[in-house]
Amino acid sequence: MARRSLRKLVGRLVELGMMVEEKAAVELASIAEWNEHHLDEELTDRDLFGWLPELGVAIAVHGDDVDDVADHYRYLLEERVAECTGGAVMVSDVVLVREGDSEWLHFVRNGESVWWHVEHESDDYVDQAAVAEQINDLDPGGDDPRLFFRLRPAKKEPCHDDVYVLASPEQARALHDEFGLDFHGLEPTGAAHLAGDGLPRPVAVRYGC
Repeated sequence: MARRSLRKLVGRLVELGMMVEEKAAVELASIAEWNEHHLDEELTDRDLFGWLPELGVAIAVHGDDVDDVADHYRYLLEERVAECTGGAVMVSDVVLVREGDSEWLHFVRNGESVWWHVEHESDDYVDQAAVAEQINDLDPGGDDPRLFFRLRPAKKEPCHDDVYVLASPEQARALHDEFGLDFHGLEPTGAAHLAGDGLPRPVAVRYGC
C-alpha cells in the first residue's frame, strides 16, 4: 500500500466523486493555514477515522460521553446526515420516546416516519449498537448507490467513535484497496451489498466505557 497522506486522500476522494473540487480546495487551504506540512504527513488509521467525518464524507457516532443523548441524536441525524448526503436524506423531528422500560428513537426521514429501538443504561452515551443495526434507514436509496459503510478498526478501543463512510460499493472498495480501510458489509469480491437485499448487516456489540 502506498504512503497515505491527507493530500492524497482528498485528491482521491475528488477522483472518486465523493468530494467536489471546490470543497477539496477549501479544506486543503484551511489545513495549510495552520500546518502546511500536515498535508503530506503519513496518516495512521486513527487519523483516517478522524479526517473522513471532518471532510464531510462520513458521520461519526460518538462513543465517549455526551452532554445529552437526545440532543446528540438530534444533531447527528438532523445535521450531520443531511450534510454528508448532500441533502439526499433529510431528517427532522427527532424524539427519544420512553415508555416504561422500552425506548425508541423516532424521526421523520424524507417525509416518512421511522422508529428505531434503542437502549440506554445512561443518558450520557449513544446506543452505538442500535445505530449499527439500523443505519440502512439512512442510506439514500433509489437510484443512489451510496450506502453508509461502517469502518472496522484494526484494534477496538473503549469509547471509540463508530465511523460510517457514505460511499458506493465501488468507492468503498477503492478506499479499502488504496488506503487500507476495512469496511463492515463490503463484499470481498466488490459485489454490492445493497440495503434491503436480505443480507444481514453486521451487528455491533453494546459495551460501556
